[in-house]
Amino acid sequence: MPLLNLRNPLRAQQAQKKSSREAMTAPPWKESSLHQTGTDESLAESQKTTAMRRAAESHGTGSEAMNTTMLWNRNLTWEQREQGERLRRANGLLSWPSESTSDISLAERAVLRPAMEGIPFFATCMNPDCQTNWLKLWRRRRVPRMEGQWACSAECMHTFVESAVARELNGDMPWGPQPHRHRMPLGLILLKQGCITEEQLRTALEAQRTAGKGRIGAWLMRQCNLPEERVTRALAMQWGCPILPVTIHHPESVATLIPRLFLDSFGLLPIRVASGRLLYLGFEDRLDAAATLAISRMTGLRVESGVVPATQYLRAHERMMDAAYPKTLLMEATTALSAAEKLTEAIERVRPHEARLVRLHQYFWLRMWRTPVPSSARSVGSSAGLSIGGAAAPLPVPRIHQVEDVLCRYSAQQVDEGI
Repeated sequence: MPLLNLRNPLRAQQAQKKSSREAMTAPPWKESSLHQTGTDESLAESQKTTAMRRAAESHGTGSEAMNTTMLWNRNLTWEQREQGERLRRANGLLSWPSESTSDISLAERAVLRPAMEGIPFFATCMNPDCQTNWLKLWRRRRVPRMEGQWACSAECMHTFVESAVARELNGDMPWGPQPHRHRMPLGLILLKQGCITEEQLRTALEAQRTAGKGRIGAWLMRQCNLPEERVTRALAMQWGCPILPVTIHHPESVATLIPRLFLDSFGLLPIRVASGRLLYLGFEDRLDAAATLAISRMTGLRVESGVVPATQYLRAHERMMDAAYPKTLLMEATTALSAAEKLTEAIERVRPHEARLVRLHQYFWLRMWRTPVPSSARSVGSSAGLSIGGAAAPLPVPRIHQVEDVLCRYSAQQVDEGI
């Protein structure tokens, strides 16, 4: 057994660290031989390190166990293993019965935990012209955040919100539902399929013209006893979309995705979310591409739109209107500057962990997350897909208390002309 040079404390300390490193990186069949070659103090340290490694490997399951096992990879240096170990201890991934984590102070946890969540230690202000970022040491670096970026002050947040409002105003989204010119009207589709005759179509069109309201499909079902399934199939052919059944529909599971006002104003019917990435959105007799795009950009989900049979739509929509929704604040603005000021005030009041802004027709829709969101789902400005025509990273379906919506109706002169 080699003897340590007790006259040189530095050499004894280096030998002890070397023995501990060999015990951590050695395979299980070499642990006993390493223990026998060290002193009593090195043996105790090696046994403690081995017990810690085994407890760490047996603690986690799946990805946690894989990440914990990587701490003991022999390709990593001692400093890398020690840093990763302390990060996982601070985040609560390791729980060793032989050693307590009380030696990690609250200040150290506050510094280490943001690194595990993908937040930089010292976040920089989103405003490139900001000159006071280094002075705002008392402001939390985790909130408020909008589209994945942090603002050091209310002034910098207002600058970013104002640019987001300008981005939405300069987009191609219409200010209201637009009339759609189909290749073939619904009556001609039903006539071509042999569901009705020319005389029945003329009679229904004359009744619709006299009454001045109603859809041609509803008039044909009323006067010609046309089955609802045939009208729904013709609508799907006219819009080139699928028919979405609502046999599996739980309003409480999708009520937090879209504000209640949009469901009532634009006839939206969220049906269900499949695999956490696909949202089925139903309409009664006409699709709204602008609403589909806005919802996709806000939630990050791929939206599949389709028509729903009229009777099923009315029952499901009534159930949706009776469901519970997140807190919603309504406001109105006549200029882009006033809209940015009101939205900034809401962000500074809530101080969200994430916020996104999109426009749905004449409404600015600001959604704020009160609780932390996964780092992989954070958007960073327009580069992450919040630009017009894109979708941000998907976020989990929130609970009622986790989000708050702000709907700002933009009633400027150009909006009234567009409608």
